[in-house]
Amino acid sequence: MNLKQQLAALQASMRQIVDGAKAAGREVTDAELSTLEAKATEAQDLKAKIERAEKSQALFDRAFKLPDDYSEDANGEVINHGSGRSKSHLALTGPAVKAAAQKIAPKLDATRKKSLLAPGTTELYAVPLQPGIVEQPRVPTSILELLPLVQRSVPKFQYNRQTGFDDNAAIVSPGQEKPLSGPTIEKVDGSLYVIAHLTAPVDEYSLEDYDQLGPFIASQMLLGLGRKLEGFVLSGDGTDQEGQAGKGIVGLLSGLISGVQVQAFVEDRLTTLRSALTQLETAGYEAGAFILNPLDWAAIETARATSGSFDLGGPIDRAKRQVWGTQVVTSTGVPAGTAAALDLDAVALDVDTAGIRTRWDASQGFTRNEVFCRVEGRFGLSVFQPNGIIQIDLAEG
Repeated sequence: MNLKQQLAALQASMRQIVDGAKAAGREVTDAELSTLEAKATEAQDLKAKIERAEKSQALFDRAFKLPDDYSEDANGEVINHGSGRSKSHLALTGPAVKAAAQKIAPKLDATRKKSLLAPGTTELYAVPLQPGIVEQPRVPTSILELLPLVQRSVPKFQYNRQTGFDDNAAIVSPGQEKPLSGPTIEKVDGSLYVIAHLTAPVDEYSLEDYDQLGPFIASQMLLGLGRKLEGFVLSGDGTDQEGQAGKGIVGLLSGLISGVQVQAFVEDRLTTLRSALTQLETAGYEAGAFILNPLDWAAIETARATSGSFDLGGPIDRAKRQVWGTQVVTSTGVPAGTAAALDLDAVALDVDTAGIRTRWDASQGFTRNEVFCRVEGRFGLSVFQPNGIIQIDLAEG
C-alpha cells in the first residue's frame, strides 16, 4: 500500500468513527476523540511524506526526464535520435550552483533536524543539469556548461571513436563498381571516476542558528567539485590522487589522446586562434568554443595596435566574449600559453544516473556536536572525434 492509499484508508477510518457517532445520535466518546486525534497526527505525517516524495520526484524529472526524441540503448545509455547525445549540460557554476546548494543544504526544522543528526544519514540529489545551449547574453563561465552529457548506467563501458574518414566518392558510369568510403571506427574503453571531497567539521548549532550557512557550505563544495572536474577534463593525466595510472580522466590537452590536432603559434595570438579555426574547418568540423587561460584572454583583450589604442572590435566581441565569432571560455585548468578549440559534438562529459551525492553525517562528531558534509559524483570523458580538438600554442617567441 503506497502513501496515498495509506492516507485514504486512515481518513476513511476517521470518517467511520464520526459517522458512527452521528448515526447513534450522540457525541464522540473520550476514547474515540483520543483515537481521532492520534489518527489526525498520523494523517499529517503522511501528508508531509507525500509532499516530500512529490517534490523529490519533480526534481528528479526536471533533472533526468528525457524529451520524446530521447531513449536508452541496449546498454542503458541515454541516446538522442538526432545527435546521439543529451542536449543538457552540467551546471556547477553561477546561478545554477546556488540553486542546487539551496536544495542540498540541511533545513533545520523539526523534521529535517532529526534526520540530519541521525548517524550516517544520506540525502541523494540529482546532477544539476540545465537544458540546451547556454542562453545569451549570459556568458558561460566554464566549459562544463557547454559540453553535452552522456548518462552511463554502468561504471565501465565502451563507445565508438572515429579516427578517420576514407572519402572515395566519384562519378560512376553505368555498370561500374561503386567506390568504397566510410569512417574508420575503433572501440574505446570508458570509465566513470569518483571525484569527491569532505568538509572540515561544522558546528551543529551554527547550522541551526544561521539559515544561510548550510547553503553557503553546499555551494562552495559544488563550486570546488566543478573546478576540479573542469581541470581533469582539460588537463587530467589519467592518474588518481595516489598517482596510479589508469585511475582517472585523461584530459583534452594532456597529450595522451591520439588524433588531437596541434596549432603552432603564428604571428600573434589572434592570428593563431584564426589558424586553429581553419584547421577545424578544413577537417570538416565546426568550432563550438575556444578555451583559454584567463591571462591569455586578458592579453588578447588588452592588445594595442601601433597607434597605441586598444586593438578591440573586428574579431573580438567583448559583450559576448567571442573571438572570430566563436565562444571563449576561460579556465585556470588550461596552462598559460596554451589554448584549445573544439567542436562540441566531438566530446561529451560522462555522468552516472545517480547524480551528485551529498551526505551530511554526525556520527563521527557526535561527542563534539559536529557534522560533516561530503559531496561527490562519478564522471568521465568520451572523445568521439579527436580531430575535432585543436591544442593551440599561444606562447609568443
